[in-house]
Amino acid sequence: MTIELYEGRYSPLTSEIGYLQCDVDVAVNVYSQWMKKIQALRGVDVITTPFSSDSLHIALLKLLPLTSIERRRVLFIPVEKGWSAYFDNGWRGADAGSVISYLSRTIGCKGVRSCYIPNLSNRLGAVIMEIYSATNTEFINTLRSVSAINDGRKWLFSAAGKIQPFEYVDKYKATKIKDRFTESMLKDYLMYLGIHAFDNDCYYSSKYFLVEKKGPMAVSAKEYNLDEVQKSWL
Repeated sequence: MTIELYEGRYSPLTSEIGYLQCDVDVAVNVYSQWMKKIQALRGVDVITTPFSSDSLHIALLKLLPLTSIERRRVLFIPVEKGWSAYFDNGWRGADAGSVISYLSRTIGCKGVRSCYIPNLSNRLGAVIMEIYSATNTEFINTLRSVSAINDGRKWLFSAAGKIQPFEYVDKYKATKIKDRFTESMLKDYLMYLGIHAFDNDCYYSSKYFLVEKKGPMAVSAKEYNLDEVQKSWL
């Protein structure tokens, strides 16, 4: 059984999630202003719509359809302990890394990228955690990065940056590379940071924010529904 939100029923929407340790209104405002400057050059409006929802899965459906090339819709949600969560409609999962890295520096707060992709017949597995600093580090503003990724030929493990006090560093010596950083370790690391990333109830909120592009799509961009993307993994 997967630890993914809703047991993976809405993957890839839930495969990769970003987190910012700031008020959700700040995150939404900075992101939307950033996008407006970029998208205005191609005649695209950026619209922010606050809404309420009874559950995360209903809110996630507002991200559909999935798109390639560019992300057309993103979702911000306030979660526990001052964190705000980020989702988008990328057909292969969110682009949380570049977005959260940029927003962390711009806002001046900590950011986190969480990625868990089960290893399936036609889907390469990955477990990734990246922590971003409010200030520059040796690599842009990445404070810590740990990952175990199937690149199609073999599993690769990587750990870079400042070791955090909650890490199970002895596990990084496991014989099997994919066992050096597992989904249960990712879950524990995020919980230490105050994020119950794989708990559906963590994302229950009285306010959600949908930020979407209105206007021409990128050249060669395509739209997909969840079912056709998920069937391609089998």
